[in-house]
Amino acid sequence: MKTKTKTFKVSKEFIVGNHSIGWINDRFLKHFKNTKFAERPMPTFQKLPRAMNDVAIESKLKPGFCELGDILTFLDNAPEECKDGYANLFYFSAFVVNVRWYAVNRKWDVHTWPRDGRRWVAGSRVFSPATGSQKLSPKTLGHSDSLSLETRVKNLETEVQRLSNWAEQIVIPEL
Repeated sequence: MKTKTKTFKVSKEFIVGNHSIGWINDRFLKHFKNTKFAERPMPTFQKLPRAMNDVAIESKLKPGFCELGDILTFLDNAPEECKDGYANLFYFSAFVVNVRWYAVNRKWDVHTWPRDGRRWVAGSRVFSPATGSQKLSPKTLGHSDSLSLETRVKNLETEVQRLSNWAEQIVIPEL
């Protein structure tokens, strides 16, 4: 018998106060809005051996694309070593989500960053999905010609789902 995967909505889970979240930037909320996502196993990570930008991380460490379920599982099960103030980086097809622990308020801050050449400091962690990983292309992140057809289709399907979820929230006034 097939077990049913639990699903969540961003608007219900990724809010300040849930999962020890202390702050979420507007880019994250705007991009994901009411996206639905499935639970996932705990992702794995590698530490950056030196300061690296996204292109170097992609070519040297080869993380897979993460999903929102990877971040949610991490928030609820983060090892103590990940609560040291260094960036915990989750790569998506178009951006990076940085989840950072702030010891002062003992909460997570969730930031979404464009891939713009930013250098991440040595000691930051790059996460990969535990299962079902889609490896990043060895070329520059974000350029559609560097992604496989399968990855581009998956990215489009994800975006269509996000837009569909957004469209369901629109109320059209009667004339």
